[in-house]
Amino acid sequence: MPHPLGLIPLCVLAVNAIAYSALLPLNDIADAHGAGHFAHAFWQTLLGGALLAAIAAGRRERARLDWPFLRVYLVVGAAAFCVPLSLITYVSGHLPTGATSLAFALVPTTTYLFSVVVRIERLSLIGLAGLALGFVGLLIVIAPRLVGIGDPATLPWLLMTLILPVSIGIANVGAVVLRPPEAPPFSVAAGFLLGGALTTLPVVLATGQMGLPVGPGIWWTTLLAGLANAIAILIFAEAVKRYGPTFYAQVNYMVVIAAIGWGWLVFGEVASVFVWAALAFMAAGIVIAGKRPGIED
Repeated sequence: MPHPLGLIPLCVLAVNAIAYSALLPLNDIADAHGAGHFAHAFWQTLLGGALLAAIAAGRRERARLDWPFLRVYLVVGAAAFCVPLSLITYVSGHLPTGATSLAFALVPTTTYLFSVVVRIERLSLIGLAGLALGFVGLLIVIAPRLVGIGDPATLPWLLMTLILPVSIGIANVGAVVLRPPEAPPFSVAAGFLLGGALTTLPVVLATGQMGLPVGPGIWWTTLLAGLANAIAILIFAEAVKRYGPTFYAQVNYMVVIAAIGWGWLVFGEVASVFVWAALAFMAAGIVIAGKRPGIED
């Protein structure tokens, strides 16, 4: 596996963070116009997957539907989309907003530990130190929103959010371990999104949200969210393969900063000066974690 340090890998993470974090304001706008959480997730993953499948067909990438391919599509689709979305929707009303951000902050750690377990990487103090710096940076941003997290009534809900970093960690590592070596990029990325749509469909039907995204404030957010998902998942599919799941997982730190940027651009929200301190910690963490052993040059 190539060494991840360098301008190109860092830019890859940044572009992925910008694309993925664009989903947050788009989902907020869709939600304000009455789109159901699960229906919006279903349609945007379906549209993003269909777009990538069309590009794959144009590139004459062969669509593979035998079991090794279906398995990675369903595992990554369920672990990266269905489970996190269902969990966030279920617990969000019982926790401060910062609590779910805290759960996302644990994704690099769970991904690293899973990578060590399956022997993709070796346990190293340098790697742990880099992840810790990124975690501290994220805490600087979300700490003001964690008021009320010490309430004993929130403890069961807080513990439930730990499913989220475990699930996304499984998706990150599964995309490397379960992916057949001959899987082409656009085809496998389409499979991830379509797998996410397929595994989310039962939840959509069970919650009665199976409606077409045709409202005036919904249709265009769904289309843009589908495009953002297509870009983000394509980068994900190639980045975890080239740079390893642990290095890629640190995009979760950058997503928080990118989301603040989108909040300023779309809603006029002014970011605190602490954001720059947080960004410095995250950048240092990514650089240090990139020096960990167990990666071939």
